[in-house]
Amino acid sequence: MKYFNCLFLLFVVFYSNAQQLFNKPIVGGVTENSAKIFIRTTASANVILKYSTDSLFSNAMEKQFSTTTESYNFQMAELYNLTALTRYYYKVIINNIDNNEIYRFRTFPKMEKLGITKS
Repeated sequence: MKYFNCLFLLFVVFYSNAQQLFNKPIVGGVTENSAKIFIRTTASANVILKYSTDSLFSNAMEKQFSTTTESYNFQMAELYNLTALTRYYYKVIINNIDNNEIYRFRTFPKMEKLGITKS
C-alpha cells in the first residue's frame, strides 16, 4: 500500500507542475489562404503547433513559439499559404509533450467562386 501511495503522490506532483492548455485553441481570421490560432497555456511554455491536411500529420508543417507571463501565457499563431476550401488538422505540443488531441478547421473557398471580386 505504501508503494501505491508513493506512486500516486509522484503522479500528483508531476501532473500539477506540467504546463497545459488553459482552454482549447481558438481558430479565427480564416480566409481562403490563412488562419489564426489563439493558444493560452496554464504557465509559461515552449509550444509547437503542428498542422497538416491529413489527420496522420504525414506532411506536417509547424510553428514554434513561447508563451510567457508577460503575455498572460497567450500567443497567436498565424498560418499562411493555405489552400482554399481545405480541411486542416492541427495539434498543440507543450514542452515536448503531445496530449494527442487533434483539432480541425476548414479554409474558405476562393472569393471568385463565390462571385466576389477584390476591390
